[in-house]
Amino acid sequence: MIYFLLGFPVLIAVVLLTRWVSAADPARLVTVVRWGLIVLVAAGLGAALWAGRVLLAAYVLPFLIPALIRGGLASLGRRPRGGAQGGPRQPRGAPSGMSREDAYAVLGLAPGASETMIREAHRRLMAKLHPDRGGSDYLAAQINQARDVLLG
Repeated sequence: MIYFLLGFPVLIAVVLLTRWVSAADPARLVTVVRWGLIVLVAAGLGAALWAGRVLLAAYVLPFLIPALIRGGLASLGRRPRGGAQGGPRQPRGAPSGMSREDAYAVLGLAPGASETMIREAHRRLMAKLHPDRGGSDYLAAQINQARDVLLG
């Protein structure tokens, strides 16, 4: 019974954490994980000092300070920019480096295809090549850009 009483809150915490991680912005998630690791290492260092393990603390400290400076403290003033890749987002229909002919080739359509055909080709290709299904970010971006160029 005690395992149920202790395990149930842990299970709820894991489910809530999983939901938060799946919905979180990747840049914010990296920052949270980085700070979490820094806090864990600092807590371990404090525990080693508290227990009188000064040599262990002296061994870890040279690795902790550069990590704090490079990873944690350096990211304090930075805010992630918009867009999935960290750059500014372009509005739909904005000029891009892809021509209409290239866009038709990416989607596998003949020039002059209807809006319905463009949307169907985009949906079909994204179902196969989406990063969540084993595809690459680059291919998904090219497919989305082709759709945006053609539908403008």
